Amino acid sequence: EVRSRFETNALASSFARVKYELVSVIDRDAHRPIGANEISELDGEATTTNATFDGKSYAIGEPPISHSVPDGNVHTLQSALGVIRGWAQPQARGGVLHVLVAGRIYKLVLSRPIPEDLYSSPAIKVSGRVAPLEGSGPAISFAMWVTNTAARTPLRFEVNGDGKTITAELIDS
Repeated sequence: EVRSRFETNALASSFARVKYELVSVIDRDAHRPIGANEISELDGEATTTNATFDGKSYAIGEPPISHSVPDGNVHTLQSALGVIRGWAQPQARGGVLHVLVAGRIYKLVLSRPIPEDLYSSPAIKVSGRVAPLEGSGPAISFAMWVTNTAARTPLRFEVNGDGKTITAELIDS
């Protein structure tokens, strides 16, 4: 079980109050999720998504309705991060992942990872674009730096979309 939680601080909440929590149950041998519970809240309006995954499809809703994607493999944010960390090597080719967020599937197109120093330390930069698989919505570009070690510890994230940039950095490991 992998848990993540995010909440805006007092200053950021003066613009928009955001809370987000994701719990993914991961099949470590298959490198994929088998279940997830996601709760997102924006300015007091909460949305909950429960999902199950079988490696060929995913199911959400009540009662659960099964859905599939072109390659059959869907990830949560956490399992996608795990796959990216394992894949992020300079000789790796670009690729595609599908990620379930708030009940919608997004196509994540990854560019080839490149070695790049971050704060005078060896790192690997992974960049790409994210867009809804179906329907409308703007594409978002992102970059992620991980340590150039076997652990591939995430160091920095930058997300750019709709004229806005969000940056998150590892403060303490």
